Order: sequence, then C-alpha cells, then structure tokens
Amino acid sequence: MDLFDLLWVFAIIRTPHPIVRQCWLEAQRLRAFRRLAEHRHSRVIGLTHREEHMSILGFPKGEHAELGIDRPELGQYPAASLLKVMDRKPVTEIDDQTIFLGDVARKAICQVEQFVREPLSE
Repeated sequence: MDLFDLLWVFAIIRTPHPIVRQCWLEAQRLRAFRRLAEHRHSRVIGLTHREEHMSILGFPKGEHAELGIDRPELGQYPAASLLKVMDRKPVTEIDDQTIFLGDVARKAICQVEQFVREPLSE
C-alpha cells in the first residue's frame, strides 16, 4: 500500500466524522430539552445562538467561511466584501451593479448594527 492509498483510506474514514458529530450534538440537545420539559412539566422551545463550525475531512474551514445574522450577504456576495470593493477601487472602475449592491450592503450592515445595538442599550 503506497501513500496515495493511505490518503484515500484516511479520507474515507474521516469524511462522515463531521456529520456524525453534528447529529450527536443535536441528539444531546434534544435529550436536554426533553429532560427540562419533564422536570418543569411544560414544553421547552430552544434557540441555540452560537457559531458551530463544520469541517471538511475533520479539518476546520476558514474563519471567513461562516455567514450569519451579524454578517449579512446580498445574493451570493458578503456585504462586507462589497463594501471593501467600494472603498478600494475608484468609482469609475466599478460596474453599476456592484455600486448598487455596495449601497444596499452599506444599508444592510447599518440595519444589522442598529438591530444588535437596540436590545443592548435597554
């Protein structure tokens, strides 16, 4: 067995690991919710609010691969990336659609910042 065969075996063994781990985590949460519901004699509704990084073959993805409510995107483009284009290039070198998307991205980021700051100020 050469190095290439060993890499294939490693890939085949590691590929289902992130999926199995995610399923196990979800099962753990459901068990915790059920125990709490039985203890309180009520229904429990939970919202998990944190980033959970999936990985590829057991290796974590890049830190910029995650998007969420605090990182809005417009279609397939992250809003922050559109703003970087607007800031780094002269307007004469940017096509009209990117200018439009950059304007909407700026508004989206302001809206998210306002949405996050509002509850914190109370």
